[in-house]
Amino acid sequence: MGGSVGLTQSTTDTYRTNINTARTNINTALSSASNQKQTISSLGDTVQKIQDELNLKLAGSTKEQIASQEAQLRQAEAKVALVEVQIQKSVLYSPINGTITKQDLRVGEVASPNTTFLSIISESQLEIETNIPEISIGKIASGNNVEITLDAFPGETFTGKVFYIDPAETLVNGVVNFKVKISFDKPDSRLKSGLTTNLIIQTASEPNALILPIYTITEKDSGTFAMKLENGELKETPVTVGMKDAKGSAQILSGVAEGDKVVNPLSIK
Repeated sequence: MGGSVGLTQSTTDTYRTNINTARTNINTALSSASNQKQTISSLGDTVQKIQDELNLKLAGSTKEQIASQEAQLRQAEAKVALVEVQIQKSVLYSPINGTITKQDLRVGEVASPNTTFLSIISESQLEIETNIPEISIGKIASGNNVEITLDAFPGETFTGKVFYIDPAETLVNGVVNFKVKISFDKPDSRLKSGLTTNLIIQTASEPNALILPIYTITEKDSGTFAMKLENGELKETPVTVGMKDAKGSAQILSGVAEGDKVVNPLSIK
């Protein structure tokens, strides 16, 4: 037995409209769900990126990265040092305070190697430069006391010390010498560059030495003697001589004693 349901056209249209609306809603919901999935996925990637960056920071730099940064730092320091050297070479600095006494070059001129074009005299730190023959240089040592006289100041004596001995020889008229520098113990504003000096360098000292003038000592093939006065008579007495100084005195090690009378042999007729 069959039958049919009778629906009006209006009802049919209403049902059709409802079905289409439902389908649209479903598609919209599906599309929204897809977008949400993409958003979730994107957020997941962002979270992972942040996590990776955090892990990298927590883990610290690798050895390779540290080495690379150190290399860049050294390169930058080298550039700075190079610029500083270039700046230093562009300016002349005097190592002392003083007065310029010579200037042979002007701005813009080219200086030749090993050429002196500027001289400065110190205000208070003058020094003496002298040449010592090789036969005497072995006696000289840094710190030796020096007695100084100058032709410009007759009757005055200055003191100083040896402070430098050149390790290399200097030929003076074909003879080997060694350059020695001497400083003054006290500055004196009267001293000028180029003054002639006379030096007595004390290479050794014996505070309690018994000394005789060298002219009272006679050297013979048989030995060294002094004319000693004993009981009113002159007696040629053997003596042993030690150090001698530049002032004409000699150290007596034996032969005569303090209080003995010694006569100049040249005064004996």
